[in-house]
Amino acid sequence: MSRVKLLIVAPWLLLLAVSALDASSQVQAVSSRNVAISAVDIVDFAYQPDSGVSSVGASVTWTNRGSFAHTVTFDSGAADSGTLTSGQSFTFKFPSAGRYSYHCAIHPAMTGYVDALPPSGPRLPRSWLPLVTH
Repeated sequence: MSRVKLLIVAPWLLLLAVSALDASSQVQAVSSRNVAISAVDIVDFAYQPDSGVSSVGASVTWTNRGSFAHTVTFDSGAADSGTLTSGQSFTFKFPSAGRYSYHCAIHPAMTGYVDALPPSGPRLPRSWLPLVTH
């Protein structure tokens, strides 16, 4: 004869588990737009990724991996790569904090941005998620 074990879970524990799942999905949604980047691929008619985060003093390199010519032209006029053909790269070092929006001068519908953040102290790993209780 087999026995079935019944597991009784306190309602607050179940609520905590559901809240943690909900919070992690929200963190994933936010972090996918705020990924730390050092390289951007230009493929066909898109920057991949088209947005990200870097630090002041750090560099990002854009590389044309497609067969069409493109540019990396900053909206502010801070820099312009000139025409990049397949396999060519352009590197930009962020001199100050702020959002650096850019586009392709040949294909203006192609856009992207990098948020350059001021240098800071030690950071917690991305996997760290604070537990908030009420």
